[in-house]
Amino acid sequence: MFNTSDKLVSIQQKILTIQDRLETNRFRREDDEESGCCGVSCYSWRRFLGQQTFYAHLLKIFTLFALAVAHLVYIQPFLDSYSALEEYNQRILQKYPHQQFSPHGLDTRAVYRKLELLSDYRKNIWMTVGAMCIALSTSCFFLFILPISHIRRLSVNIMKVIDIVAFGSIPMMLLNRSLVADTVRPSLQEALQTAHKIAPADRLMNNLICTIHYRDGLPFCSELILNSIFPVILLKYLLILTILTLAYIGLAYLIEYCIRHWFPPSEYFEEDSEIQKSPERCLQNKVYMPVILPPKNPLIHA
Repeated sequence: MFNTSDKLVSIQQKILTIQDRLETNRFRREDDEESGCCGVSCYSWRRFLGQQTFYAHLLKIFTLFALAVAHLVYIQPFLDSYSALEEYNQRILQKYPHQQFSPHGLDTRAVYRKLELLSDYRKNIWMTVGAMCIALSTSCFFLFILPISHIRRLSVNIMKVIDIVAFGSIPMMLLNRSLVADTVRPSLQEALQTAHKIAPADRLMNNLICTIHYRDGLPFCSELILNSIFPVILLKYLLILTILTLAYIGLAYLIEYCIRHWFPPSEYFEEDSEIQKSPERCLQNKVYMPVILPPKNPLIHA
């Protein structure tokens, strides 16, 4: 009898313990439903927003890659064309160093004015390449150096300003380049024809393998020079891409600022680490309900 009573008391204690656990799990499940699946949905949006700077710099690297490929395709043909045209312009200036018009009334500065525009275009190219290098350096800082180094907040903010200024200058230079291309395109052929009457352009045509007047099998020198310039449609696409990327970078920095001031990083990371360390995160607890049978009479089943 004594052993049977002890067993009944032990069973009753186990049942009470199970009931307490069931009640605790019920309250925990209700809290989880309010905050999402084990709290992950409550914090996943913070984690996603906190990584916007990372995503923005990835997009910026993709944009810089597109710009680099476009420059790689067009920069060498343009430099060759510019060098040949500059040499031809020097020949004209040597023949008429001070006269703006030839004895026949031809404009001796027609090619010079086009060359000045192309010179601005060339400077724009190198400035764009320099801005791209600075922008790539800042992205490497934010992606590879900042996560593993302890850097003062002031230094990080200075790098953000440099990043915005460097990358923000690229769309302005692309816009200026498209304006220069639109200015040069309509009248370059006429300027070369006028200059060819003043001084023969045989060396220019031989270097570029082109012709100023129509000749079978040879392209016009003006078309060859213009084809070495970025197409206006390509410049517009790159301009749109850089503007969207710049807007995303600015938005990412703004989101990071808001999270840092509205959601204290210490509390966020402590809560997030607790969720990560919890063995029950994102797991549905399987609860087994015990079936309580009436106790057997020890006198009958002795």
